[in-house]
Amino acid sequence: MNMAANIQRACGAWIAAWACLFSLTTQANENCEIAQDYDGLATRSEQEYQDETALDYRARAVELCPTFSRWQAYGELAMRFGDATLITGCLEAADGGEAGCQTGTTAAAEAFIAALPLASDNATAAQAIGRYAQLLYLENDPQKANNYISEAIRLDPDIPWIRELADEIPEAMNTREAMRSGLGDFKVPEMVLASLSNPAPFTGNPETTVPTTPIRTNAINVPLNFLVSSTRLDDASRDRLKDVVVILAEDPARLYHIVGHADVTGNSVSNQSLSEERADAIYSMIVTMEPSLSERITHEGMGSTRPMRLEMTADAHRANRRVEIYVR
Repeated sequence: MNMAANIQRACGAWIAAWACLFSLTTQANENCEIAQDYDGLATRSEQEYQDETALDYRARAVELCPTFSRWQAYGELAMRFGDATLITGCLEAADGGEAGCQTGTTAAAEAFIAALPLASDNATAAQAIGRYAQLLYLENDPQKANNYISEAIRLDPDIPWIRELADEIPEAMNTREAMRSGLGDFKVPEMVLASLSNPAPFTGNPETTVPTTPIRTNAINVPLNFLVSSTRLDDASRDRLKDVVVILAEDPARLYHIVGHADVTGNSVSNQSLSEERADAIYSMIVTMEPSLSERITHEGMGSTRPMRLEMTADAHRANRRVEIYVR
């Protein structure tokens, strides 16, 4: 009898679990069908330039049935609309106060972060990361935007708008304002950084599959153009370095670390040596211009192990011959 009772209880539990799963699956399917209706309403509203209404429909759809395409569509519309409120990103009201919601570009950023884990392949992941880079660029932070757009290009180098943005961003990186922003506080919640600091694996040529530079806060990539196989800078880069020194000296409490990088041409041993020599040369030039920085800067070379760009082109090689400076 005890064995029969145990079997009966086990069967009952299994049937209950199956029924619960069936119910949840049915509900999820119904929610996704409703979400499709909201998708259609949103598309129609966008065609009629009713962005606020379309945004509400997009939010309802993604709340009912979250998918990559729905989060991505919501984020792109939030970018265009400008003062969007992400309804799924609201904090609960405390002590009778009003609920706090993320708005504007932060809402769009969170949408792209939510989309990223749902990406089915490198191409879709590149879309989410690329739009996130575009947000940072629009927020006048081309230094951080450059990190993310480089990651997007690494994942898929063939998306036209990503390539265009990758060509446009570096032109804005070299102003003092941009460098200050790069060393300053991150513009969006740290959860964004955590999500995007774990990129999808590169699936291209195994011979060129190498780690890329970790995406950091409080860092600047300084495109100092070294002559090939040399530690000498061109005239434009020397002027750029003067601006860097001014910015590094502004906060007497900050400690910095310089990382020298080489491009992927040449052999790994010579590239490692060259990157170390470049980091040392930049350190020497910086402390010559501003001696007070001598005790606040460390430096190292990473050879060609951390390229920003993986294409075998002159522009990519130029981007990889660089110095990165970040706050310790």
